[in-house]
Amino acid sequence: MDEIIKVENVYKQFYFYKYGRLSLKNFLIESFSRFGKKPSFFKRHYALENINFSVRKGEVLGIIGRNGSGKSTLAKLIMGIYIPTSGKIKVRGSIFFLADIAAGFQNELTGLENIFLLCSLYGYRKKEIRDMIPEILSFSNLEEFINIPVKYYSSGMVARLGFSISISVNPEILLIDEVFAVGDEDFKLKCVNKIKELKKRGTTIIFISHNMNFIEALCDRVIWLEAGKIKDIGDTNRIVSEYLKIVREKRRKMVSLLKDIDFSEIRD
Repeated sequence: MDEIIKVENVYKQFYFYKYGRLSLKNFLIESFSRFGKKPSFFKRHYALENINFSVRKGEVLGIIGRNGSGKSTLAKLIMGIYIPTSGKIKVRGSIFFLADIAAGFQNELTGLENIFLLCSLYGYRKKEIRDMIPEILSFSNLEEFINIPVKYYSSGMVARLGFSISISVNPEILLIDEVFAVGDEDFKLKCVNKIKELKKRGTTIIFISHNMNFIEALCDRVIWLEAGKIKDIGDTNRIVSEYLKIVREKRRKMVSLLKDIDFSEIRD
């Protein structure tokens, strides 16, 4: 199958201030004293190092890893929100990024107005958007709330609206970053079935999640990120099994550590 995404030798580097708050005076003194070099009060951090993989058209690729492993940074690089420090990312086709459940929504606008806003950003005209609205409302089950400002929506309602819009704009690539952490179980099951349907249509999907049940149910392959590097890539069942072994062991050690703490000695 054709490669629709290719990531080659990608590094992403960030700089952080070492010492807490930074005054303008100290910033100027330090910056000018080093003649164009990176000021010493910044420390360098590689969020991602030497990332290499490709995604085939119609494939569902899972990305797993602990918090801080680089999953969301990688997603933003693929989307073009971040630029790699070095390396190349090639993406062929339209892409929809469904991440932060409130991303892209304007709180003061109604759900309906947000549908028009987001769909128009993908090049759809008013008539086309009107034709899409019945499908969006049917999938999200938000008919009675669609004329209410989004600021009054629950997190689950926002997630339902966001996912419903994402599947209606028919992107060639759908990038989902942990949006199924909210919403009821019925809607999550509905989303899983929809993703399977999109896969059959040939949509390429990158699915980032901590929910291993979803990963196992949906993904053809999995990338396991650890401290900004690819720890493993390949068969979904094998990698999820190895990942869960480590998670359970760390959980066991944490429980053991908590048992050793004498909480009666803790004072306010």
